[in-house]
Amino acid sequence: MANLNEYVQMIETVQSALKSVKLLRSTTCDVFKNLANFPAIGESQNQQGQGDDAKESVFINEFQQSLANINARFRLVNFFQFKL
Repeated sequence: MANLNEYVQMIETVQSALKSVKLLRSTTCDVFKNLANFPAIGESQNQQGQGDDAKESVFINEFQQSLANINARFRLVNFFQFKL
């Protein structure tokens, strides 16, 4: 009976690991989609309007948050690597 419980626990761990990998891939994909949708940041100041600075600041903050999410999800995937 103990072997069955260990087997069930192993299956649950593998399922959790796969879910974590899926979330990591999804979050990484979202970051690249956001990068593709944002206009070039390297434009000269003459071409940018005053509102563009605020948009750029919001974009950078959201991008940093996205990278933090990727880092957290990567740590979770790494955790499951040692658990298996």
